[in-house]
Amino acid sequence: MSILVLAFHCDSIPLEKLAPAFGTGILEARTAFPSTVRGWIKDGSMRRRLFAHDLVVLYTARAAFAPDPLLASVAAACLGRRTMLADGHGLARKLTIVDLLRFAGRYVRDAVRLRPWLARLDTRLDRLEALCAEQPRRRMQADGLPVYLRADLIADLAAGGSVGHIAGVCNTLGEFGPPPVLFTTDRLPTVRADVETHCIHPSDRRLWSQRGLPALTFSEFFAAEVVRLLAGRPVSFLYQRHALNNWSGAQLALTRGLPLVLEYNGSEVWVARNWGSGIPRAELALRLESLGLRAADLVVVVSEPLREELLERGFPDEKILVNPNGVDPAVYHPGVDGTAVRRRHGLDGKLVIGFIGTFGAWHGAEKLAEAFALLRREYPDATANLRLMLIGDGPKRTSCEELLQAEGARDLAVFTGTVPQPEGPAHLAACDILVAPHVPNADGSVFFGSPTKLFEYMAMGKPIVASALGQMDAVLEDGENALKTVPGDVSDLARTLGMLAGDSGLRARLGSNARRDAEQRHTWREHTRRILQRLERVVS
Repeated sequence: MSILVLAFHCDSIPLEKLAPAFGTGILEARTAFPSTVRGWIKDGSMRRRLFAHDLVVLYTARAAFAPDPLLASVAAACLGRRTMLADGHGLARKLTIVDLLRFAGRYVRDAVRLRPWLARLDTRLDRLEALCAEQPRRRMQADGLPVYLRADLIADLAAGGSVGHIAGVCNTLGEFGPPPVLFTTDRLPTVRADVETHCIHPSDRRLWSQRGLPALTFSEFFAAEVVRLLAGRPVSFLYQRHALNNWSGAQLALTRGLPLVLEYNGSEVWVARNWGSGIPRAELALRLESLGLRAADLVVVVSEPLREELLERGFPDEKILVNPNGVDPAVYHPGVDGTAVRRRHGLDGKLVIGFIGTFGAWHGAEKLAEAFALLRREYPDATANLRLMLIGDGPKRTSCEELLQAEGARDLAVFTGTVPQPEGPAHLAACDILVAPHVPNADGSVFFGSPTKLFEYMAMGKPIVASALGQMDAVLEDGENALKTVPGDVSDLARTLGMLAGDSGLRARLGSNARRDAEQRHTWREHTRRILQRLERVVS
């Protein structure tokens, strides 16, 4: 039976969650993302894929967090002879023509309501922007609580750099003062159990059929729920992880007179345009992004290129802190045992090249797959013991699998699927070499990321091969704590991997030096200390 699982409004497809409803056969299903389908349409291969599958499962992490899948449903109906809707919380039912009509009806209804709603929003934003210009500098309340705001409409986020970053800050804020209160749309697996956490779920889905509107309509509800749940308790400052079309932090700071720290990992408008499916009402999204940046007393960016971007946009240097990502060296360390992971995947006695990530366009996982195949093809005898383990899931996973299949190397690679963040260290421990093969931005802009995986790799005490790109190039010293390669150059990556695979002494030395540097310079505790130190100076 041919099964395709098509994702909508989620970045990974945990097939094991679908097994109770669809049987173990679902574990062998092919997976695809909206970007995959757009690629099929673009290259003309969609025609031969029409009704090619016995079953197409349209999957989202949590249906309550997802807009109506109108276009995804049409695509699913075209790809399979039978179509079902499913999520990670027990939903599993047939997709019918009635569903399609219902989705289309809501789309038309919401389209009629959209313009007056946007007009009212414009008035509210005018008031907040006026407050930005009028309000004096806000001061921290000495006995107040730090309040962390994570307002992304993403459910069941089990792994990834954002999970590590949120937990890294939340788990260490309490070491410098009162413990934080976390307001989030979903629980995160690595935030400590003793961190007070409130989950705020959307309750009003009006206008959700219009692209970009779920986040817009949710923002003010999220802010109101934060006020209600705090119940008058004193607040020292707000800390918000910037999210597309969400201005709840700015709204609370401006209307409640609270200091605001905005964590800015890059323009979400740029991300949607370059790594996503585009963005409707881009001018409004940029306006909201600028409102958050203007309202913030301190903007924490993870790299120097992001600081330069904000300076070019006219934001003052004194409110910007460059603060790279970090790692918890007590969680990621050389003593973690990866034996069980190696045994589970048949890797005992093998030399394992590893990568962990969400298979985004910037991660370069396809380049690693190409390099591994090239290495195996050119040096089959010398690399007979070599294996590749790709940890995680995401949009580029399928193309990596197809590439390895075409090169005859698929049987030498392990694709683990999404691994919960707490299990990440054991999977990294199962690897002998860790790779960060990031590629330059396709639009020619400067690479602005601060890959969390880099610091996790370092803390594990493993030898690293990484692209000489952006912050990775600055943090790593070639031949001392890593080996660096030309970004996007498959031949250079293959050559470097082959050299490192053949030199156990070099692997040990690079890993030891990387661990030392992670402990001394790149902990989440130090990351959080820098934020609080700068905030006190800014608001004093």
